Amino acid sequence: MPGPGAEARSLCRDHVTGPWMFFAVVFDRLHTERLELLPISPDLAPEMFEGLQHPQLYKYIGGSPPPSRDWLFDRYARLAAGRSPDGSELWLNWLLRRKDSSRLIGFVQATVQHRRALVAYLLFPEASGFGYAGEAVTAMIGALERDAGVTELVATVHTKNRRSIRVLERLNFVQTALKKDAEIIAGVSTDEFEYVRTTGSQ
Repeated sequence: MPGPGAEARSLCRDHVTGPWMFFAVVFDRLHTERLELLPISPDLAPEMFEGLQHPQLYKYIGGSPPPSRDWLFDRYARLAAGRSPDGSELWLNWLLRRKDSSRLIGFVQATVQHRRALVAYLLFPEASGFGYAGEAVTAMIGALERDAGVTELVATVHTKNRRSIRVLERLNFVQTALKKDAEIIAGVSTDEFEYVRTTGSQ
């Protein structure tokens, strides 16, 4: 799981509630003791822009900071549609707001398809180390399993990203694979672990 970063995508159409009910139920605000998880909106792009500029965020996931506020606004507008252009996937993205300060501190994302979700998160550096990642990902997993019928959750993580590996293992994800040369980061080929959690893993 990029302990910074990733993207969200999907849902199968044969789910008992149907994809549009899933969207109505799951793509909504979620709450934890310390956080409010807000469905992604282009209106929130200006608040997120500065936090996404920190180079440390891209150490284990590659990529680069958004080049402009307008670029990020347009990207969030696309993601806020909640599904891929062909309708085969739902893109579920929540921005994380601290209840005590009202500051945005990162996001969680899920790509759901055929009851399988690829999950990821990102926290701004100043919010790391306080348990927000586990808190937010737990809330997202609960919604996916409870409201979307997801039975398998998958995350990929850079093999040297110990902080994200600890988050996954605390949430009962189990390492299932090593993917060699999974991504090029700063011109260097890097490896990833795949972690999986199935329904009922608590």
